[in-house]
Amino acid sequence: MKTKRFFSVAIVMLLCSLLLMEPISASAASYGEQNAARTAKLYLLSGAFSKKGLITQLKFEGYTGKEAKYAVNHCGASWKEQAVKGAKAYLRSGSFSKKGLIKQLKYEGYTSKEAAYGVKKCGANWKKQAVKSAKAYLRSSSFSRSGLLNQLIYEGYTRSQAQYGCLLYTSPSPRDGLLSRMPSSA
Repeated sequence: MKTKRFFSVAIVMLLCSLLLMEPISASAASYGEQNAARTAKLYLLSGAFSKKGLITQLKFEGYTGKEAKYAVNHCGASWKEQAVKGAKAYLRSGSFSKKGLIKQLKYEGYTSKEAAYGVKKCGANWKKQAVKSAKAYLRSSSFSRSGLLNQLIYEGYTRSQAQYGCLLYTSPSPRDGLLSRMPSSA
């Protein structure tokens, strides 16, 4: 196990060093622009960024607006693919409706087209996302079935997705050992 981790770390370090030594194609680029482009590439290795978000991050790091704009235009990123990567990361950390995820990606600085592409290509099962959301709501508070349904619809799930989420987590389920959170109708 330690050998695998060593090789993984070694490969990452090698990639980073190659990335830092790689010449930037435009000969007219200033030293600051070249460094900003290298930094942008490193950021893109570590996580998903929108073009706007990466400019903001580079400025935070002390690069000028001109250097940051040069970097995002010369780092080789596909902003649509970054949106896919971002959408997948959000789905690993929480539950989102399709509308909610598009809204989140747009908040992060992706264009409407990039956000829509990212959500379309992220491979989400929106019914399963509704279930995850329903679970989270029921863990933190009490809801009637109609209240939970309305909350899920408010969050951007379709009625069908919201109903699916409600059915699985308002009835006892042998697979999760939970009792119903719905009051009995007796």
